[in-house]
Amino acid sequence: MQKNKFLSGRFFVLAIIAFFIFLSSQPRLVHAAFGLGSGVIPPTNLVATAGNGQATISFTASIGGGITGYTVTSSPGNITATGSSSPITVTGLTNGTTYTFTAMATNSSGQTGPLASAASNAVTPEAPVTPAVGSILPGYTEQNPLPWETAAQNVISAPGNVATSTATTTMRTGTITDTKYIFKQNLELGMSGRDVQELQMFLNAHGFIVAHSGPGSPGQETMYFGLLTKEALIAFQNAHKTEILAPLGLSIGTGYFGSSTRAFVNATP
Repeated sequence: MQKNKFLSGRFFVLAIIAFFIFLSSQPRLVHAAFGLGSGVIPPTNLVATAGNGQATISFTASIGGGITGYTVTSSPGNITATGSSSPITVTGLTNGTTYTFTAMATNSSGQTGPLASAASNAVTPEAPVTPAVGSILPGYTEQNPLPWETAAQNVISAPGNVATSTATTTMRTGTITDTKYIFKQNLELGMSGRDVQELQMFLNAHGFIVAHSGPGSPGQETMYFGLLTKEALIAFQNAHKTEILAPLGLSIGTGYFGSSTRAFVNATP
C-alpha cells in the first residue's frame, strides 16, 4: 500500500515536471492562457542610450524560437528601425527632444507584433559640443588638455595665459571655470553617448586614465563605453570603495556606472 502511494507520488511529480517543460516550449500558448492575447512575444528590458540625432536601444531577446527580427519605434514621432538582434539604433531623431522606445518581434512567418514591449527609459539626443579655438571648455585642466591643443601640440603656461603652438598662438581671455557635468543615467559596457564621453573626461582628469594615447586618451575621449573605460572605472571605484562599494556590500569594483558611483561622481569636484 505504501509502495503504491510512493509510486503515485513520483508519477504526479513527473507529470508536473513534464507539464512545465511543455509550457516552456510553447510560449505563445502561455501568453494566450494568461489573457495576453495572440501574437509574437516582444523583447523585454529595453534600455535606450542617446547619441547625436539618434538613440541606441538594447534589449533582451524574445522567448521562444522562430524570431527573425525586431522593430523599434520612437515616441513621439513613431520613427522606426529594424534589426535582427540587440542593439538597434534609431536615427533621424531631433536633438533636444525626449524620446522613449518600444519594440516588437517578427517571426519566421513574417508576423510582427502586435504585442509591443514596455517602454524604455527616456533619453534626449544631443549634438556633441565642439568649442572654437580659444573658447572655454567646461572641466578643463592642464592635465586634461583641450582636443585642439593636443592636436596642435600646444604648451600651456597656466590657465588664462598664452598658449603657444607650432601652428598658431592663441590668447585665452577670461577665467577658465569648472562647470560641473551632472550624470543622470547609469552606464555600462557597450553603451554610447555624451554621458560616456563625459565619464571618460572625468576619469582622465582625476588620474584614472582611460588610455594613454589614441581614442579615450586625455583630449581624445570618445562616446563609446569599451573595456578601457570599464577598467578605468573599476580602478576609480576601488580607490573610493568606502564611499561607492561598501554601501552596496561590495569590496571590488564592477565597472558598472550605477546609482552609487554616479552619486559620488556628481558630488566630486
